[in-house]
Amino acid sequence: MTVHALEPADEPLESDLIADRIVDRLLSHPTFIDALADKLAAALTAAPASEPAAPAIEPSTATAPAGPDSGEETEAVVTELQSWVLCNRPDLVSGDPAVWTSAIVAAATPRRAQAMFVWAFTESCPSPFWRDLTTPIAAPRAGRGAGRHGHFAQLLAEYRAATSEDPDAPAKIDTVVAGVISAVTTLRVQEFSQQPVNARKNALAVLRKHRWDADEIVAIIGWGVRSKQHWRSNVSGVPTAATFTRIRGDWISAGSPVERTISDEQRATIDVLARGWVYHYSKRQNFSDMAVSPATFSHLHDCLTGADGADPVPAETIKSFVRWLCQPDNRHTAFLVSGVDFPSLAQVRRGIISMSTHSDTSVAATNRGASGQVSTSIDVSEV
Repeated sequence: MTVHALEPADEPLESDLIADRIVDRLLSHPTFIDALADKLAAALTAAPASEPAAPAIEPSTATAPAGPDSGEETEAVVTELQSWVLCNRPDLVSGDPAVWTSAIVAAATPRRAQAMFVWAFTESCPSPFWRDLTTPIAAPRAGRGAGRHGHFAQLLAEYRAATSEDPDAPAKIDTVVAGVISAVTTLRVQEFSQQPVNARKNALAVLRKHRWDADEIVAIIGWGVRSKQHWRSNVSGVPTAATFTRIRGDWISAGSPVERTISDEQRATIDVLARGWVYHYSKRQNFSDMAVSPATFSHLHDCLTGADGADPVPAETIKSFVRWLCQPDNRHTAFLVSGVDFPSLAQVRRGIISMSTHSDTSVAATNRGASGQVSTSIDVSEV
């Protein structure tokens, strides 16, 4: 039996009038009422009387089962952390100790909260910044994004970095901050005015972006402040990761003045490529005597290592680029080569694009090779 849809009323109906009409419709179908009663009775009989059926929960709103970070164990962690802090570092507490500790545990999670404080505020911490801190740590506020700033947020970030990325992360942050302070205060009229927490936050971001090499980061920023008026006027603290990338770009364009480590394998590959460059370019320019310049060696190293932050240029691609560039009828050579130096990485990348889009020179090279016009006694791929 199906229940027919209620006929729409011409005028708005009061709730009691609507209820009366529904009842009238149901009473006009007694068989439907009997079937409905049977279904309800069967459902009530199947469900336990003392445990009513719980409503279904959508997966997106369901919560995880209670674990070790909830209930009584969370309260135990709060009590234990509060006792430890009040006994060892009461100067860190801001406000009511119970409220402060509860907020710390909620933000850091019970599993991490006490371990983080013991790590930071005892002699085991690799950074004196945390060991010697006397400023009260403001309790993180509840809510999305409320705990992203201040001492607590930075402490949590450094603890995570030290336990999952680099155990020396806090000490390397100290190195970057101290190095930048030295560079800025030595070469600037105004003093270093950046808040310590902000300086450490930026240092951590730059370290993550630059392979945790604190010494080279300090050298690059120091070079920028010493060598470029723009950076001397604008860098007054540890730069953000985006600003550091721009300083490093200038540093690379200037020839990467800080000495870089070159492996034996890279040195051997560079030697092969450099000799091939000298041979082919001297033939192209009719030079009777041409030596490998320091710039050629540096530019080849930049290509093989991807010094601009992009993918490295494979040695085989460099060999093809040299052969293409040194063809007698290649007009790109005048724009890509300066003096006798192998082109810079930026010029090489432009040249590779031209090499792949200008097929006329490639076809000409193929034809010359087939007719024996290209010397095969020494080739950059064979040197």
